Amino acid sequence: MALGEYLATHRTVVSSTASVNLLAKNPSDSGYELQIQCLASGASGISEVDVYRDVTVDSSGTSITPRNRLINDGANSSGMDIQHDATWSGGTAIYQGYVYSNETKTVAGTLETEDPDTFIWTGHNLLVEITNKSGSDSNTMIILTYMETSI
Repeated sequence: MALGEYLATHRTVVSSTASVNLLAKNPSDSGYELQIQCLASGASGISEVDVYRDVTVDSSGTSITPRNRLINDGANSSGMDIQHDATWSGGTAIYQGYVYSNETKTVAGTLETEDPDTFIWTGHNLLVEITNKSGSDSNTMIILTYMETSI
């Protein structure tokens, strides 16, 4: 049973050689599975995009409250823990690529042929990190849309 479709975004200016990330954690007691519909990133300058599964969170980032995209179903809030700029280590790299100047890159979900992993099971996480390689400040955005279903 689908409980909701959610949108979480993080937009910021990233200085030269710095990184920004978005972490989606499915708590072990959530009772939900998360299916990614679209994970996209964009930047005004060339950037590396890396996606990791099951990273160790060394220090929590800033929480993001996902918005329920089902307008008539606003009562269902997301059971996921979504953060930006967490400090992390380890994990398994499942995607590595580039976002070129003024481009949006879809790195997971139904719109991409390089679909690395589209489910986050209970007790697991997924992190996308963008590293600015442009040599100057870059406007950067990470967009995550997902659906939660009861397990």
